[in-house]
Formats: sequence, structure tokens, C-alpha cells
Amino acid sequence: MLWVEWYLSSFHAGRQGSVAKKPYNPIIGETFHCSWRLSPTENGTSPQDGGTARGENTTATENGANDEVLLTYCAEQVSHHPPISAFYFECPDKQICMNASIYTKSSEIELLKLDEEYIFGLPSAYARSILTYPWAEMGDKITFTCPQTNVSANITFHTKGETKSIDVNNLEIMRKRVRPLKSQGEFESRKLWQHLEERQREGERHRKETQTAFPTKYFHKEGDAWIYNSILQNENNKQVS
Repeated sequence: MLWVEWYLSSFHAGRQGSVAKKPYNPIIGETFHCSWRLSPTENGTSPQDGGTARGENTTATENGANDEVLLTYCAEQVSHHPPISAFYFECPDKQICMNASIYTKSSEIELLKLDEEYIFGLPSAYARSILTYPWAEMGDKITFTCPQTNVSANITFHTKGETKSIDVNNLEIMRKRVRPLKSQGEFESRKLWQHLEERQREGERHRKETQTAFPTKYFHKEGDAWIYNSILQNENNKQVS
């Protein structure tokens, strides 16, 4: 099942190097935007990024070949306690979009040309040996379903068990394109993290005291999921109507 292979190949470390670094959460309201220009006939290319509102980057250029396919990415930190990062991929040329968030019960990929929707969960991450040589592993039982075709798959992430792996070294990793600092919004990652920290805590205290929610910019909450405000399917429906 092609989608299961894609799903499993996504869980590998994207950052090279053997030295572990202390993770930290993006601040609430922080956003990150980037894009890739892909060959329309390239099958093995896969932009391997996690679902956080921050990422390594290269400066974007506005020039690109006309036959290239554009893949765009938008992420926003929609909650601080608990920390939740919502993110959205879109490829209009292929009529594919993905809406997901870290900490939600389910995520989805939509194949608009086929009118198919694949719903899946994300496994839990466990931090090990944090006082010595830190490392992390995934562990959980995940269900992958497509309501339109009634196709489903059950995936178990075993902790410290025997594994069957996909060699992600055979996947070509495309560098993302990011706008220059001067062209970014005030809440985009690189610009935002020039200064900061106490202002974030103060805002969190104020919202807690006044019982007000942070006004997210690109995502809204539906049940336990965070949904992108202008998903590809909605935009198409607007054009039809």
C-alpha cells in the first residue's frame, strides 16, 4: 500500500549529526512558511520535514522553471499549554493537500482528483536517556483509513522491538525555499526568534487570567483537530459556486 510506505518513511531524523540538542517549543502564534519546486516527473523526491512551526531554511528566489511543480507549506503554533503545532501542505498542480497537527487525534491527506481522503494518527514520541546520551523512539498503534474506498491499515510502532525499515537514504531530500528576513511577517520563525521569551510567558499569563484564547491566524479548531482556514478543496468549491 503506497500510502503506508510514504507514512512510515516520514519517521526519521531530518537533522544530520550525532550530537543531541535540547528541543524547545515554538511560541504561540509563531508561523513558518516555505516551498519546494519539484520536477513533475520525479517520483523519489520527498521533502522530509516534521510538523513543527520551525525549520532550517534557504533563501527563496522567485525564479523557477515553468514545468516545475510547486509544493507549499504553512505551520502555526496554535497552543502553548499543551504545545500544539498545526501544519498544512498543498500542491495545486497535483490536487493534493494535507492538514495535520502535532498532538491531535487524527490527520488527513486529500487526493482531490480521486475524491479520496486518507485519515491517520501520529505515534507518541518517547525521550530516552535524557541525562546521559538522549535519543527518542516512537511507540503506538495507529490506524490508516480511507472512508471512500473502505481501505484500512493498522500500524504498530514497537518500542525496543524488532523492526523492518525503509532505507530513507535512497530518498532525495529537497532543500526548502524561505523568504528573506525582510519579507517575513512579524510572527514568522526566523524574524520572531531574533528577540523573545519573557513576552511569551507574560502573554500566556494574561490569557489565563482573562480566560481568552489566542487568536490563531491560519488555523481554527474543530473538535480535537486544527484545520487550515483555506484548504485546497474549499477554495475549489468557492470557484465552482
